[in-house]
Amino acid sequence: MRAGEYDKYGGALLYNYGAEHWAVKLTAAVERQNEGYLDNLAGGDTWDRDLDRYGVHLLWEPNEIFTAEAIVDYSNLDGTPSGVFLTDIDSKDTFCFLTQVFDSLGVPPGGVYCSGKPGEPATGDRDKVALDGKVWNELEQWQTTFRLTANVTEDHTLTYIGSWLTMDDDQQHDGDGTPYEIYHFRRWGDFDQVTHELRLSRESGSPLTWQVGLYQEFAEGTLNQHTVLTLLGCDLGGDPCTYEFTRSSSDTYSIYGEADYALLDERLVFTAGARYINQTKKLDREVFNIPLGSFDVGPHAGGTRTDSDIIYRLGARYHFTDDVMGYLMTSTGFRSGGLSPRAQTPQVLERGYEPETLTNYEAGLRTTLLDGTLNFNVTAFRMDYEDMQIELAVPSLDEQGNVVGTGTQLAIENAGEARFEGVEVEFAWMAADWWRLSGNLGWLDAEYEELFVNIWGDQDANGNLLPPQDESNLEPRRAPEWNYGLTSTMTFAAGGGELSWRISYSWTDDYEGTITNYPGSAIEDYGILDSSLIYRVDRWQFSLFGRNLTDEDAWTHTYVVNPVRPTATDPAPGTLWRFALRRPPREIGAELLYQF
Repeated sequence: MRAGEYDKYGGALLYNYGAEHWAVKLTAAVERQNEGYLDNLAGGDTWDRDLDRYGVHLLWEPNEIFTAEAIVDYSNLDGTPSGVFLTDIDSKDTFCFLTQVFDSLGVPPGGVYCSGKPGEPATGDRDKVALDGKVWNELEQWQTTFRLTANVTEDHTLTYIGSWLTMDDDQQHDGDGTPYEIYHFRRWGDFDQVTHELRLSRESGSPLTWQVGLYQEFAEGTLNQHTVLTLLGCDLGGDPCTYEFTRSSSDTYSIYGEADYALLDERLVFTAGARYINQTKKLDREVFNIPLGSFDVGPHAGGTRTDSDIIYRLGARYHFTDDVMGYLMTSTGFRSGGLSPRAQTPQVLERGYEPETLTNYEAGLRTTLLDGTLNFNVTAFRMDYEDMQIELAVPSLDEQGNVVGTGTQLAIENAGEARFEGVEVEFAWMAADWWRLSGNLGWLDAEYEELFVNIWGDQDANGNLLPPQDESNLEPRRAPEWNYGLTSTMTFAAGGGELSWRISYSWTDDYEGTITNYPGSAIEDYGILDSSLIYRVDRWQFSLFGRNLTDEDAWTHTYVVNPVRPTATDPAPGTLWRFALRRPPREIGAELLYQF
C-alpha cells in the first residue's frame, strides 16, 4: 500500500505459487492521484492520473530439456496530461500578440499572457498553467509474450520468443497555454505489433561460443487528429480546422549471428557479429482543411519505402587479472528511412527521407578492487552519425503558396552529420558493512560536422522554400556536457529489525532543447534530490520517501514553432509560439509492504 501528496494512494499485490514442474506469478497494482500536480488558472488542476496494471506469468518445465513461459500484461491509464506552458515573450510571438488583441477587444477572460523573459512561463509560475479547454489522456495496452526453450544437446539451446502488443490511446490537449481558444487538438489511434524470434546458441563446451537467429516484426497503426485554430475561424463548438487520418505499417525481418572465441585460458576473448536488416514502411494519409475549403492529399498519398543494410560489431576483451578487464569495441547502427507521418502537403509527404547510419567506437575498463568491496568502471566512446534524421517544423503551403491546415507541418529530413564523444565513470563501494556508496560522472562533447537544412522555413518572394543552408554552428539538442550522480545507502539493526536510509542526488548540465537553439529554449542545469527511509521487521516493511525534495521545476521539454531566423540586430525576432513542459514537483509519501 502507498499514499502520498496530491491525494495519491495505491496498492500492489504479487503472488507466487509453484509445484514440481510448474509455477505461476500473479501481479496487480492500482494507483490513484486525484489531485493534479499543476493548478489551472482557468479552473481546476491538471496532471492527475489513474493507473491499473495486471499480469500473469506461467512457467512449465516438464523435464530438464524443455521450458515454456507465457506472460500476459494489461495496463490502463486515465487522467490528464501535463499542462503546456506558453513561453512567448512579447508581441513578436504570435500567440502572445493574439492575447493582447483579445484583451484589447474585451474578450473574456481578459489578461495578456506573455512572459516578458526568455525561458519563463507566461503565467509567471511554473506551478500554474492556463488551459481553457478540457484535456484528457487515455491509454490501454495488452501485451502477451511466449518463450519456449529446448536444450537440443548438452551445449546447444534453441529458443523461440513471440510477442503481441496492442494499444489504444485517446488524448485531447490545449496546446496554446492561454485561457483563450487559440490552438487545441484531439489525437487518437491504435497500434498493433507482432514479433517472432528463433535463436540457436552454444554457450559452453568449446572455446567458440555463438548464437544465430531470425527475427521478424510486423506493426501497424492509425492516427486521427482534429485540430482547432482560431486564426482560421473555427472553434471547439464547430468543425475542426483540420482532420488528419494516417495509416502506417512496417514489416521488418533480420538475420543475425555473433560469436566469442576465447584464447589464453579464456583471458583473451574476440567478438564478432553481424545482422542483416530489411524494413518496408507503408503510409497512407489524408488531410482535410475544413474552413478554407476541402484540401485532400488523397487516400493513397504517401507510398511505400524499403531499406536494408548490414550492421556489425567487432571487439576484444582481455582479463588482466580475475578482477581487471579491459575491452575495445566498434559497431554500426542503422535506422531505416521512411515518410513523414505528420506532413500536410503532398510535396513533403511523398519525398520521404533516407536511412540514418551510426558508427560507434568504445573502450573501457571494468574492475573489482579493495578485496571485492569496490567496483570501478571507465568507458570512453565516440559516435559518428551520417545522414541524420531530424524532425523539423516547416511551413504548410500548397503549390500556389496558400496556407494548408494549421500553417505548419512536421517533416523529417536527412540534415547532415554529427559527432558525439565522451567519457563515463561509475563506481559502487562498500565503505563499511553498513554503508554503500555509488556514483557516476559523465562528460559529453557533441557537435554537428555538417547540417544543411532550411531550419527556419526561409521562403523567397513567391512563398517557395529556399534551398538548405549550412547550420553546423548550432549545438545538438538534448546533449548536456556534464552530468553526475551520487547515492548513499546506510543500513542499521534497530528494534529487532533493519533500518535503511537512502539518499541520492543527480545533476545535469544545461543543454539546448530545440534544434534551432532559439533564445530562451535552452534547458537550464538542474539537480534532483531523492531520499527514503525503510524499516524491515519479519515480513513487514514500512518506508517514507521523498522525490525531488528541493522542488526542482526545470523544464523537461521546450519547443519553438516556426521561429523567424535571428539577425545581427534582433537575436529573437519572433515565433508562431513557444511552449514547454516541466518535471513533476516535490512529492512525499509512505509505503507499507507485507510478504506472505
